[in-house]
Amino acid sequence: MTDMELRRLIRRAIAPTAGLADQLEAIGGAATVPDGKVLLLSCIDYRYPQLILKAMDDEGLTGHYYHMALAGASLAANTSGFGREAFERHLDFAVCEGGVTRVLILDHMDCAAYRRPLPAVTPGPGDQVACPAMPAPDNFPRFDFAAERPLHVAQLRTAVERIVRRHTQLTGHVTAHLMPAALGVEEIVRG
Repeated sequence: MTDMELRRLIRRAIAPTAGLADQLEAIGGAATVPDGKVLLLSCIDYRYPQLILKAMDDEGLTGHYYHMALAGASLAANTSGFGREAFERHLDFAVCEGGVTRVLILDHMDCAAYRRPLPAVTPGPGDQVACPAMPAPDNFPRFDFAAERPLHVAQLRTAVERIVRRHTQLTGHVTAHLMPAALGVEEIVRG
């Protein structure tokens, strides 16, 4: 995904109308800060933070968004246990106390969390964690676009539905995107 594609994605997600997004594109300016704030959920993948940070800054959102990163983003937010509980608690706080009026979910293809389930860790003596053995890089499952994309679409739709059901005031203000897709950034669902 190019820097420009990511900026376009974020413009579409935060702009209240398509006209504003078009106007920003033409003049190359920063977005007007939306009423309230944005909660951004992304994956922990090290390939994306700088692009995301720059795009959010370019849109004038510096200091106006919360960024939560979980391995697998929507997958973690939907999976029973720590990921879902952590996301829901942060979402509730961000909406109820932080003034969040929009949620943006960014999943990405070639995500390791979709190729291998998040490991169940077992606390040991003194709260030390015994992580399960990871496969050698040569044995790690390979990226398969055709197999992975439908999994993301299902998880993103579920995440949007869960967020809107939990906070009905966010209806119409939750967007889920998949990057990089074969043709660039792809909006999957808006709720």
